[in-house]
Amino acid sequence: MKLKNYSFGIITIEHVWAAVILAGIFIFNNSHPIRLYDFWLAIAQGREMIVSGAIPNTDVFSFSHYGAPFLSSSAYWLADIFWYFVYVFGGSKFVIFINTVIIVSAYAILLMVGWRASGQLRYAALGVVFAAALGFNDWNVRPQVFSYLFGALILWITSEYEATQRKGLFFYIPLVILFWVNTHPSYPIGLIIIGGWAVSNLQKAFLVRSRKIMFPSAVVLGASVLACFITPHGMDNVRMVFTLVGSPIQSHITEWAPPSFDTLGGSLFFFGLLGVSLLMGFSSKRISVVSALYFLAFAYFGLNYIRSSVWFGLVMAPFVSMWLSELMPLQHSIQNVRSRFINRLLVGLVFALALISLPWFKPFYEKSLSSDKAGDLSREIPVAAVQYLLDNHLPANIFHEMGFGSYLMWAAYPKYQVFIDPRFDIKLYPISFWNEYDAINRGDNGWENSLAKYDIATLMLSPKFQADLISAVEKSSAWEKLYEDEVAIIWVKK
Repeated sequence: MKLKNYSFGIITIEHVWAAVILAGIFIFNNSHPIRLYDFWLAIAQGREMIVSGAIPNTDVFSFSHYGAPFLSSSAYWLADIFWYFVYVFGGSKFVIFINTVIIVSAYAILLMVGWRASGQLRYAALGVVFAAALGFNDWNVRPQVFSYLFGALILWITSEYEATQRKGLFFYIPLVILFWVNTHPSYPIGLIIIGGWAVSNLQKAFLVRSRKIMFPSAVVLGASVLACFITPHGMDNVRMVFTLVGSPIQSHITEWAPPSFDTLGGSLFFFGLLGVSLLMGFSSKRISVVSALYFLAFAYFGLNYIRSSVWFGLVMAPFVSMWLSELMPLQHSIQNVRSRFINRLLVGLVFALALISLPWFKPFYEKSLSSDKAGDLSREIPVAAVQYLLDNHLPANIFHEMGFGSYLMWAAYPKYQVFIDPRFDIKLYPISFWNEYDAINRGDNGWENSLAKYDIATLMLSPKFQADLISAVEKSSAWEKLYEDEVAIIWVKK
């Protein structure tokens, strides 16, 4: 990667570009509510850790698999406790704001990496646009957002070290991995980034016949690997991550499916992949080892898992900036007094719009948003249905839509335990259980016998995801409908 020094000075049109793009990310995230899935189970687990004073290794939230091994908690514990305290301290608006700050920080760091690589802030900003286009579908509040910040930090530290040779910098990388491994199980991505950097230095050392070049990155890689074992469950945490790779449970998870042109995220990934391929092909200079390794690794992940599209964007963005600057070098523009004033005015306007977008001001502008962005909580969350369940003391056990389990863990536990939830741990919920859940959702023959096996007394079903089962329930004389809204329908056994 080509490395150049940052240049700070008066506000130019390039600074306006950067401000507009980062402000756009800030506004986008502030305007989106908290979604149904990972956040609620995260703060439920965080609350349980604080109350119990321990990181659990068995399940307490489900009645279907109560006491089953659950080691995934050690991969999320830091994020779960963090989000729990954020929610308790400041509520949903503060959660949205903090999530926005984390994401904008990650892309601001990426902007600096792209600026260092290209020497042009405008092209660095375009690199961030590229990364944002491939990542915005994965910006909802969840433990995963920390991994974007950690990944961007590793990219920044390695680029800074290559530019300045400041030896103290690379000691921070294992520390980042240490936080990452205790926050989200995506930390192997960090090792891949470090590994690509180490292989690149190995190639340089071979060409100039000097071991000194490869030594720092090799030490960092080794220390980072060792940091992966510093978790509450040690080696078990590492094993858990690798059980997820190729697990049959992935067939039940939409975001682990391959991308397709049927979705916006899939289309953007394919166009991004094509664009990067063209930039590499038209580059006037030899493609570096590290850029080729990153391209091959993250293109592979992106082609197999749509959730990896965000990583292809993040890792390749600095190279996109660099290749654009090589293909279309910009001439330095002379800033007169008038243009400087306009640039300051534009940056001030962007800052004001970003300030207005803060979640606390949302009631003043949410009428201009689509209905799915209104409020602090997504309309897909069964808030009213769960409140009805609690207020009327409906009988346990409950069969419910998988996503509802996340919110039930937070809002209804310990009075009610869940049947299933989005904790995709094969030791907690084996593949046979997922298949049984799918068969019940389809209303297959024997669905009532399956419910009876778990002593199900209440149903909380989603019209969006469980239409076949709802049709079967309505034909049965064994259930009485008590509650219905656009998100959930509740029946109790007669």
